[in-house]
Parts: sequence; structure tokens; C-alpha cells
Amino acid sequence: MDLKQRISDNKIIVIARKVDQSRLVDFAAAVLAGGIDFIEITIDQKSEHQTFESIALLKEKFGEKLNVGAGTVLCEKQVIAAKESGAQYIISPNVNPRVIQKTKESGMISIPGAFTPTEICAAYDSGADLVKIFPASLGGPQYIKTLKQPLSHIPLIVMGGITPDVIKDYLAAGASGFGIGGGIVNKEYIERGQYHKITAAAKSYREKII
Repeated sequence: MDLKQRISDNKIIVIARKVDQSRLVDFAAAVLAGGIDFIEITIDQKSEHQTFESIALLKEKFGEKLNVGAGTVLCEKQVIAAKESGAQYIISPNVNPRVIQKTKESGMISIPGAFTPTEICAAYDSGADLVKIFPASLGGPQYIKTLKQPLSHIPLIVMGGITPDVIKDYLAAGASGFGIGGGIVNKEYIERGQYHKITAAAKSYREKII
């Protein structure tokens, strides 16, 4: 099964922003225990190298058990560095055709961010595999349903304000997947070493997919 299909089947990517590297392995293990095997490591633009080190660390520790991507990728240079660190997919907050094309040339899955129909089509026409709708909470499931009417051929990943209780509504509206941040990446739980709560949070989302 190719990675794009696995994303569509698993439907959840955990967005790990500024998770301390010393706690990253335990955090990732907790997410895996909750039934989710996709984690995006978000680039901190002030310290890019730490992001790529974190991606390499997770791939070293978990191998094929964990599908790791790079997020907030803004330029071709970051695409190349992400690939070299072991990233399998690239997520961006915007539509940059050069980033999309470099991602595809590098053999990775491209998931740029868009909101309007024009942006979504521009991303897909540039070669995106899936398009991230962010922030999805501004439009809600009804907005996704409306978008999918003319754009049924474009798979949409929704991110921003996604809680377990709205998962079914987004799926019914036509969403192909979800990016989940704070609902799973609870900084207080991580700092306190309460990884069982991270696992429970991951399970609460996973149960809505199955």
C-alpha cells in the first residue's frame, strides 16, 4: 500500500509542534500505543536543525512503525533537508508550487495548506497529493461539504480546532483525514510524563475513525 493510501485509510496525522526532543520518543510511543502512526514534526523557523534532528531521531527509533513528516515547510531548501532526515511527507501552511514540485521530485507526499477553492485548485494542479484546509474550524463541516460538491476529486485534510465529537460530521461532509494538534499534543501531559493520557487522547480520536 502506498503512503497516500495509508494516509487516507488511517485518516489522522498528529501535529507535534515544539515537543522537547528529550521527550519526543516517549511521546511518539504513546501516540503509537493509541493507534495512530502518523506524526508531523513542525519546523521551528528559528531553529530548523532541531526539527530535522527530531525527524531523524524518530525514524531511527521506530523505523517503518511510524510515518514521520515535516510541517510548516516554506521553501525548497527545507524540503531537501526534511527528505535527508527521513521525512516521508511534507505539510505546508500555504500553496507554493516550487515546494510542491520539489516534494514530488524528492519522492514524498505533498500536503500544502489552502482555504479557498482557488487555492485548493492551485495546490492540486501543482501536484499536491492532498490539500490541507486550515483553519477548518472557521468553516466547519458545512464548508467542507460545500467545497466537495465541485471539488470531489481533491482529497481534503482538515486541521484546526478538530475535536473528537466533530470527526463524524467532517467525515460525512467528505473530509479525507485530519491533522490533530493540541487535542493530542497536550504539553502539560508531556511535561509531567503522563504519557498514558496522551495514549488515551489518541484513542479517543482513533475510535471515531474506526
